Amino acid sequence: MSYWGYHLRVDAAGCDLTKVSSIDHVRNYNDSLLSLIEMKSMGAPWIEDCGPEDRPDLCGITVLQPIETSSISAHFCNLSGDAYLDVFSCKPFEDDAVVAHFRDWFGPQKVRYDFTVRQA
Repeated sequence: MSYWGYHLRVDAAGCDLTKVSSIDHVRNYNDSLLSLIEMKSMGAPWIEDCGPEDRPDLCGITVLQPIETSSISAHFCNLSGDAYLDVFSCKPFEDDAVVAHFRDWFGPQKVRYDFTVRQA
């Protein structure tokens, strides 16, 4: 059976604070991830340090990257070093390779992930 899409969700705790709070590092990671899973970007990623001023625990860098086959999004928390990554694509990709790549780039203390095939 062929599926409509493949969805990887990564929850990572205690990443390197210097790395998760660096827009340059996050941008380089995004570019490297696209190359790793051989996805074609549909324009430049939207990368901003954002969050509500009254909730610094929620503030951090957010990435939205449209790709030819769907999208990649991530949020990195400046205070805790926690991070959340979603990769959704109708083109198959290696979920274990994406998780290993994320570990290499951000050095989390703990990672939990879920990979789902999607079909309406």
